[in-house]
Amino acid sequence: MFKQITFIIAAIIFGTQLQAQNIKAVVGTELSNYNLISVDNQFSSVPSIGLNIGIQAEGKISSNFTLESGLLFRQRTIQVKTNEPGSSLLKFSSTEQMLSIPVRLNYYIKVNDKNQLKFFGGFNQNLIVNSKNKLLYDNETSESNVNINERIENKEPVSFYNELSFGFGWIRGRHELNLIYNTDLDYSIRTISGTQDLLGQQGLQLQYGFRF
Repeated sequence: MFKQITFIIAAIIFGTQLQAQNIKAVVGTELSNYNLISVDNQFSSVPSIGLNIGIQAEGKISSNFTLESGLLFRQRTIQVKTNEPGSSLLKFSSTEQMLSIPVRLNYYIKVNDKNQLKFFGGFNQNLIVNSKNKLLYDNETSESNVNINERIENKEPVSFYNELSFGFGWIRGRHELNLIYNTDLDYSIRTISGTQDLLGQQGLQLQYGFRF
């Protein structure tokens, strides 16, 4: 219930920021993986590239500080592969599509008349609208031949989760380029193949913005 409430609060903040001075369209890529702790190093994470697109707005708090929020559509696929020789499980992957509301505090530094540098920190409230998991099995594994004989897919229910977000950006005129690091605030225990593995999602975003 707490996550749903914080998501609603973030949505209200975004609604109020739409009347702010600066509104921008954003699009970018996202390199994501699991922060994985596995028993006997049986599994390792494989980074994957996703995307994000949406609209963001910010309003001035003081001459150097602004409050920024937005509404983004994000998609990312995260993969985990087995390191154990002879294991029947080859790979676990999760593809998530979500609505994300970032809430950030920005600090601006004026470089010259055309260029500004900003540093920011905050959090993302995420609503997963579609999530599909895949488990790839091999029932006949050898050193030279791998036959995938079974594929199991399942969809997770709609869920909320929170991320810590921080980074920096460069602004020149109407154009903006941001580098953003996101990491889970909601680490969860998931069982991949009968062992207990701690899976926390994290990602690095490269995002371009155009200010209207």
